[in-house]
Amino acid sequence: MKKGLSILLAVSILVGACDSKTEKIVTASVSEENEQEVNGEEEFSFHLIGEVINKHGNISKLGNLNAFVKNVKNNEKAQIDVISYGIEGQRVVDTLTFKLGNIHFVRRAEGKFIQDFICENIDIEEKDQETQYVLKNCSGSFNGDVVILSSSAVR
Repeated sequence: MKKGLSILLAVSILVGACDSKTEKIVTASVSEENEQEVNGEEEFSFHLIGEVINKHGNISKLGNLNAFVKNVKNNEKAQIDVISYGIEGQRVVDTLTFKLGNIHFVRRAEGKFIQDFICENIDIEEKDQETQYVLKNCSGSFNGDVVILSSSAVR
């Protein structure tokens, strides 16, 4: 009895110590054929693409954002983090998750929730030697189109 109680306590501590990043990885590993229901809500798998980093206009891993756009165009579930840094070094993470025909946008600064909204699509637009990645037809805490990344030199 004591051994069973000890095991239950250890499992409870381990489960309580999990953070949201761990949950994303677990979610990403669930196969599409095996969608599961968790707490009465369906949990969908997606392709975790990675990140794109914008340090004051120096953009790296842009290919990941192009892969995300391709997944959206092919109606394939996907997720990416677009990371940028403020003038004083503040880290801002925009997480884009595409599923069920919409892109869910969540912004966090230094790990704290700022805003979220839903968009219908993402487009790559060329304007005056500049490439812009634009979320289209957004609604929620923001309404309209929003440029999530702009680059004069695609790398």
